[in-house]
Amino acid sequence: MEGSGLAAAESADGRTLYYLGRGTARHHEPTDAALMALSFGSRQPSEVIACVRGTAFSVGDDGISYVPCRSASNESGGVTVQLLDVASGTHRSLARLDGYENRFPSGFSASRDAGVFLYNRLVNRGEDLLLIENFK
Repeated sequence: MEGSGLAAAESADGRTLYYLGRGTARHHEPTDAALMALSFGSRQPSEVIACVRGTAFSVGDDGISYVPCRSASNESGGVTVQLLDVASGTHRSLARLDGYENRFPSGFSASRDAGVFLYNRLVNRGEDLLLIENFK
């Protein structure tokens, strides 16, 4: 179906619905996809951001905060957060998130003013082995 997708969010003015288009057929896995916009009263969605990493976008008062697909992780797993000013169409870097973990859903969220970010952070990679005796 044209216009189908996932991870929808409403604009601050309540006139536009933003959602991730279908990037691949893999469900429940991190998927890179275009961020689409559907204005209420319109029948045709438009592409707003070419590629968002996982579901890492958040709509705020000043625009859309997101982690772009091309944001490669450094040794600490850090990625760059971008802000799209929807009115002007310009993108700018906001912050670097160290230890960012790209999961589905991503766990990424930004405050309405894009000043505070909440995200999955990789603290330690590894496993623990537990022995439980007399388990009932």
